[in-house]
Amino acid sequence: MGLPRKTVVIILYQNNKILMQLRDEKSTIAYPGNWGFFGGDMEPGEEPISSAKRELYEEINYETEEMLLLSIDHIFAPDEILMHSFYCSL
Repeated sequence: MGLPRKTVVIILYQNNKILMQLRDEKSTIAYPGNWGFFGGDMEPGEEPISSAKRELYEEINYETEEMLLLSIDHIFAPDEILMHSFYCSL
């Protein structure tokens, strides 16, 4: 079946700053109440870049044409996942 797949998007804001989100204080999510990047689970059959764009739109209603792949990483903690990391400008 393979590892759960997730995407994350790092958004370049301005003056070498990045835009982040403050995660909800929900005990059911990873790292509640912490700052993080935008992203989430990939849907079955979804391409990584499509997932990243969808998550960005769902979370902050932002659409971008140019999104670049940074890395694909095998993460072991807190859960074992395959993470596709992207970046784009705001």
